[in-house]
Amino acid sequence: MKKILIVSNSIWNVENFRRSLINKFLDLNYKIDIIVPFDKKYLNTIAHKNIKIIYINFKSKSYFIFLDFLFIYKLSRYIKKNNPHYVLSFTVKPNLISGFLSRFYNYKSICNVTGLGTLFLRGNFIKTLTLLLYKICFKKVNHIFFHNLNDKKIFIKNFVVNDYNSSTIPGSGVDLNYFYYDKKKYFK
Repeated sequence: MKKILIVSNSIWNVENFRRSLINKFLDLNYKIDIIVPFDKKYLNTIAHKNIKIIYINFKSKSYFIFLDFLFIYKLSRYIKKNNPHYVLSFTVKPNLISGFLSRFYNYKSICNVTGLGTLFLRGNFIKTLTLLLYKICFKKVNHIFFHNLNDKKIFIKNFVVNDYNSSTIPGSGVDLNYFYYDKKKYFK
């Protein structure tokens, strides 16, 4: 049975935006491990015999380097021990770190750039530094999915990715069977 490792900055994100994707992988008989920071509000929300949740704490919006090195070390140890076939990452830090580690381990790295966010609003130095980090970390990534075309254009323009290893998808989407729209609630 092939193993997929999903790395994200929150179990809430996985539960609310990756549920359909996970169910598809389960239908295809993959074993799924999910690495996220611990959040007691979402304990046991994703329960299935082929899903294992591993808690490795890190702060997605922190610049405290020690926590990042600790996360890199723990993720690296996990990958070395468990040898996943694919590592699927979402959000900035998981993308950068799993992309960087793909240089050293034998797995197919698939990153999802769900949005460039506030880093690109903070000025040229931070923007330039962030693009440089992406360029270094995405060197061995197998494929990058962008959730909007403008982000992909920025990455291509700055030689971070090219057309053959990247594509654009129409966002994460909303599962209308899980999230329902109540017109009365919003239009009173």
